[in-house]
Parts: sequence; structure tokens; C-alpha cells
Amino acid sequence: TNVYGADILRFWTASVDYQQDVRISEDLIKQVAEGYRKIRNTFKFLLGNLSNGADSHFELTDRQFEFEAIDTYILARLEQVKNKFINYFETYNFQLALQEVLTFISTDLSSFYLDFAKDILYCNSKKSKRRLQIQTVIFDCYDILMRLLNPIIPFTMDEALNAFNVYCVENVQMLDFPKTSHDYDEKVLDEYKWILKLRADVLKAIEIVRRNNEIGSAQQARVVIEVNDENHYLDKYYADEFAKLFIVSDAKVVKSLEDVTYEGEVAKVKVIKAEGTKCDRCWNIVDHTYETEEGEHVCERCHEVIHE
Repeated sequence: TNVYGADILRFWTASVDYQQDVRISEDLIKQVAEGYRKIRNTFKFLLGNLSNGADSHFELTDRQFEFEAIDTYILARLEQVKNKFINYFETYNFQLALQEVLTFISTDLSSFYLDFAKDILYCNSKKSKRRLQIQTVIFDCYDILMRLLNPIIPFTMDEALNAFNVYCVENVQMLDFPKTSHDYDEKVLDEYKWILKLRADVLKAIEIVRRNNEIGSAQQARVVIEVNDENHYLDKYYADEFAKLFIVSDAKVVKSLEDVTYEGEVAKVKVIKAEGTKCDRCWNIVDHTYETEEGEHVCERCHEVIHE
């Protein structure tokens, strides 16, 4: 504990199967510390993006109640993780409970939703409805995960509470532990699984083009997609949201596609280098830019935000 702290030891205790022979070594503790560090860094990222700069931060009065499809998916997934965690805890299966949260943080948040949300969080105006929607999702994730992880890493979650600066309590132990609920349709999670498969297909296609040195970053790409399933869910996405899903400058769906870059599980994908001018603020490639007083070239959205 002198090196890693008490929470790391508690984290290790929760991560082992106590019904089997339990082993411990410095190497095992180092592996556990990586999982702990992932949780801590994710909390820092969530907290940082609830801030609107030195002058303000996300308030409960800013909370939104209408969301885009991708927000709904993450909120449904959060609820599913919460329910599974509680059920595992009630049966003393701490190992699977912790694994459920780690998977959600690594796969659903870090690798997917937060990656998608960066463009909106960093480039939209502070009080735009879309940014507030994402901040609402981030708020809920922070709040629920903090309460769930409190029994495992209480010192760290106490730090998280103090930095959160929302509840007027002195210690995280004074917050109620979440209860199971079911406020989402199972169909939402089926759609979410399909969207993840589509995104995986597109990212593989982009990586092929990057390895061939045809593009640098994904934002230099334009993707064209032919979806295998006619009953897909892409009509739920606005045009700008669809491109953000893959972190590219442009994306569209066609009925038939030739010269395919990659044929994946749910779609055929063609990746083309985007033509146009790079926005110096959001780095997307656009057809038209505005020149700022500083000599930079920005897209229409960034131009509007700068001149608010």
C-alpha cells in the first residue's frame, strides 16, 4: 500500500475469483493498477468535459431530456451495466461486477462515445443544445459510476465526489447506492450492437487506406457505405452526426457501391480522400471556409461559434 495505495489493493481483491486459489504478486498488482488507472483517467476526462472553462461548468439546470440516438444508446447501456453490477454484487460476484464496469468504461465510453463526442464538446458553443445533451450523458455516467464503484475504491470515489462539486455531502458514503431499473427498450441495445459493428467495418476500411498512405488522419477521409441490412437504423442520424460517428469529414449511404475498400460484417465501405479546405479549428475538411482576423480558415460552424 505504500507504493500503490489502499484502493489498488481493494481493486485487486474485487478482481480475483475468491472461489479459486488466489495469487498475488507485484506483476499482478501492476496489471490491476492499469485497470484502476483507466478508471481514474476516464473520470478525469468526464469531469473535464463538464467544465465550460474557468468561468462556468455544467449545472443541473442545464440538464436535457431529449437526446439523439447515440446518446440514448449509451444511457441504455449505462442502465444495463448498472443493473448487472447490482445483481452481481448481491450474489457476491465482485469479479464480474468490476469487469462489467471496466468493459463499459473502456469499450462503450472511451473507445466509442467519448471519441465521437470530442468534436461537439470541443468545437460547439458552450450552451448549444447538442453540447448540453452530451454533457447530460457525461453527468449521468459520472454520477452512476461513482456510486457503483464506491464500495470497491472508496478513497478514489471520494476524490471524484469532491471534484464533482454537485452534492452537498462531505463523503461519498452518504450518497445512495443505485437501484435496478428498466427504463429502456431492449431494441435500443440491439440497434446499438449493430451500430458498433458498422463502425468497426468503417474503421477497418479507414485503416487500410491509412496504411497505404493515401490519407493521414481519419478526418481527411470521406466514406461511402452500402449497408447489407435494409432495415438498418441510420435514418436516426442527421448528416453531421453520421460523419462524427466515424470521425471523418463526410459520410453517406448508397444503395449500391463499387470499388469497395473493405467488405465488413454489416456493410461494404469505400474510403476516398476528402477534397476541400481544412478547418483550422475542428480539423474537418469542408467545401467552404471563412478567414478570421488572425488569418486562420474555419468552417461555418466554427465561424458562428467564434462570433457569438
